[in-house]
Amino acid sequence: MAELWARTLTGLIADLSAAVAAKLPRAFRAEPASAAEPEPDPWAARQQRCEQAVRRAERAVDAISSARTRRRLRSVVRRMDAELPDVSALAELGRGLDDGPAARRVAEHLDGAVVRFGEFTGQLLETVAELVDHPRSELVDQRTAALREQFPLTTPFSAVLRGQVRTSD
Repeated sequence: MAELWARTLTGLIADLSAAVAAKLPRAFRAEPASAAEPEPDPWAARQQRCEQAVRRAERAVDAISSARTRRRLRSVVRRMDAELPDVSALAELGRGLDDGPAARRVAEHLDGAVVRFGEFTGQLLETVAELVDHPRSELVDQRTAALREQFPLTTPFSAVLRGQVRTSD
């Protein structure tokens, strides 16, 4: 029995020593200078902010207990989600451009979309809070219609390519 314990203890010490020895070289190895963090992609960051706005809106609407209200507001969130491919295309277009007037114009339009998605989500969250307190059918219809009037949230590509700036209504 003592021999079994001695073998077990010896094996455990050997395994532990091997594990420590395997880790030591990595701990003292310097990272090469070329392995620095890649620069953040400003185009992807803008796109992600729009996507996050849609996800926040989805979560808020999914938390509504009234099935009718939830269904009405989900249609608005689906419309919002349907504009994400346009945001993605703007980001991809911006990535493909050299820094210059065209890239700045695309960035302005994408920044505008980020603002509109954020503001729209804020209004939707306020609507959800209001409807939780007062879930009257006519109020749901009124608020849903007001939200729908704000679409589209993105600028049409023809306007982006012609250099037209979207004005607030």
